[in-house]
Amino acid sequence: MDKKKVKELIQEVIHNNVDSLEFGNDKHNAPLRKANTLLHDALIELSKSDWISVEDEPAPRLEWDGSWNDIVVCYKDKWVLPLSYVVRNDIEFTHWRRIEKLEE
Repeated sequence: MDKKKVKELIQEVIHNNVDSLEFGNDKHNAPLRKANTLLHDALIELSKSDWISVEDEPAPRLEWDGSWNDIVVCYKDKWVLPLSYVVRNDIEFTHWRRIEKLEE
């Protein structure tokens, strides 16, 4: 997903909604204002990092099964490592995140 593009599209909708507001027409404006509030909340969520601190939530405990089909990657000293590598080599890490299955 191109987060920058999604943010631009959301901002464009917000701008168009603001342009559509009618002075003194609360019945018309209320849904647009509600939509803009929800879109603003979506922008905030998109701005958050996908990485989870191990202090906030420990990484899932997985045993390496001999494959490289990890769904979790870890961060340590500017390196992104698959969880299987981290488990096998007993490496401490500060952040982790689950990754979506890549489309084929």
